[in-house]
Amino acid sequence: MKGLFINRIDKYVKATTFIMACIIVWVLGIRHVQAFEDEKRVLFISSYSADTESAELQIDGVKSVLGDQVELNYEFMDANILEDESSRKLFFDKIKYKVDRTEKYDVIIVADDPALRFMIDYGEELFKGIPVVFEGISDFQLAAEAGKRDGYNGIVEQISYDRNIDLGRKLFPETTKIIAIVDNTAEGVKKQEKFLEMKDIYPDIKFGMINVSDYDYV
Repeated sequence: MKGLFINRIDKYVKATTFIMACIIVWVLGIRHVQAFEDEKRVLFISSYSADTESAELQIDGVKSVLGDQVELNYEFMDANILEDESSRKLFFDKIKYKVDRTEKYDVIIVADDPALRFMIDYGEELFKGIPVVFEGISDFQLAAEAGKRDGYNGIVEQISYDRNIDLGRKLFPETTKIIAIVDNTAEGVKKQEKFLEMKDIYPDIKFGMINVSDYDYV
């Protein structure tokens, strides 16, 4: 029995992050007639921990465009470890303490669904009037809600499960089982649901998942 593994491809993350970084340059250019004449301050808020692959790729993508032209600061919500109202409140308190005591940012970058949800809920209080650029958003309704707000720009991600499966079966026509590597973050659960919907489209294939949230890291 042959199987296929489906997971996020780092080239896709780099490509979407590059596009997002170009949007940041555009936002800074619109906000300031002579863009980058003075050093700009940019805050990057990741939904997850600093050591996650997606966060590392997103940061590399931003740096590849902005380089040393801006002061780039980072905050990590660690939603892949803990995602509840208490952790959101603690994160809010930390950010508020810092922004109340430092110079104003020129642009806020938010990566993935939890960070955008946080910005929609608390952005007006923390970063009033500051442009927001979002990327890696898999919840279309969340992105649409953000898009209605002044100063919000960004891109969403859409995984073409069926196209990936079709390509995989062309490459490996004897495939009878497909495994997805998933986690229990809010975003991850939504992707699990989308993945399992493929059962109805491909009844001759068995679908399974490896949930990394069930394992300890060493």
